[in-house]
Amino acid sequence: MKSGMLKSDSSRQPGYGPRLRRDERPCRSSEKGIVLVAVLVFTLILTLLGFSVLSVANSEIALAQKDVDKTKAFYLAEAGLEIFRAKLSSGEIRGGQSGSIEGDLGEGNYRVDYYSDGNAIATGMAGGQEE
Repeated sequence: MKSGMLKSDSSRQPGYGPRLRRDERPCRSSEKGIVLVAVLVFTLILTLLGFSVLSVANSEIALAQKDVDKTKAFYLAEAGLEIFRAKLSSGEIRGGQSGSIEGDLGEGNYRVDYYSDGNAIATGMAGGQEE
């Protein structure tokens, strides 16, 4: 062997690091399992975010249904007033009397309380909402 030449290591190839077997990976003991923990944390965050979105969506649906029921109740009260006016015009109800009329229409009901002074109060009920 000439002087100045290094002895070649048969386990090394030029330009490459040390050869490792497939089941060997250089890792520090503090890095073991960090990927699993990161995936679990990420999955937990996504799950919580998903449940939050579902909760908000359910709240919005409930509020929208309540609004629909209030609108139905309003129109039921209006219909009750129209029925009262029709009965007043036809003579079924005489002016100067007090009383009430009730009825079911569609998905709810109405009640009209009328008084001898000519005033009337109409109430509509739909889906548990009163207007």
